[in-house]
Amino acid sequence: MNTPETWSEGHEVHVTAELIAGYAAAVGEEALAFSSGAPAPPMFAVVYAAPAVWQVVLAAAKGSGPLIHAAQELNWYAPVHAGDRIVTRARLERASGDGTHRMLRFLSVSRNERRCLVARGRWTILVPEGGL
Repeated sequence: MNTPETWSEGHEVHVTAELIAGYAAAVGEEALAFSSGAPAPPMFAVVYAAPAVWQVVLAAAKGSGPLIHAAQELNWYAPVHAGDRIVTRARLERASGDGTHRMLRFLSVSRNERRCLVARGRWTILVPEGGL
């Protein structure tokens, strides 16, 4: 299991116009604007960050019952465009429990190929003790 000091291996996503347009269509954004070179919508961060976060979540919650996505907080620093290569690393930031649930909070950091910070996220997962 990852400890709070251990970062995951980097997960790389090559951003394409098709990937942005697919995300935009799935969430009801106007896909045409994104195929013309405009930056990806801010919440596109979920597309490139979630795989790295999920890898750490599964390691931290191994052997547990169902997982509940309780919260996420994203901060953006630089726009993402088609052609960018985004690498995200994640780590367990804090684990606590109250006897009925374990709360696992994760931190993700995403950078482009120029090593510029593009997004940082905090993701909170609840794990019911004894399952649902």
